[in-house]
Amino acid sequence: MAPWSAAVDGRDAVFSYVPEVGAQPRIQPHAWRGRSVLVPVAAVPGLAAAVEAVLESTATAKVGGLDRWSRARVDRITECVYFDGPVLAGGRNGHTPVRTLFVAVADLRGLRLRLTAYLAAPGLA
Repeated sequence: MAPWSAAVDGRDAVFSYVPEVGAQPRIQPHAWRGRSVLVPVAAVPGLAAAVEAVLESTATAKVGGLDRWSRARVDRITECVYFDGPVLAGGRNGHTPVRTLFVAVADLRGLRLRLTAYLAAPGLA
């Protein structure tokens, strides 16, 4: 799950990110409230594991959300992956790195499927 940790706060999943020491801001997660999240390529497997951990711990998260998340888009310059979808909160704007992402538990299944698809075939994104 590293560099991510996960928790559930009511109806929201909270994902916390701990960047490597000295990591540049451009290769840290970014979030645009209600629109999308950008995740460093190297951090995608950890986010997938964190999402899976939340899904395993919450019975209500087993259905829904797929239509709310886009397929992964890779930015080869920044080495980050974009997922358009219903991120509940992030930084002031997407250009500021964030260490915490909030996603409704009901939308996690869709995010998990998009993360899994990306990890299965990263060259196709």
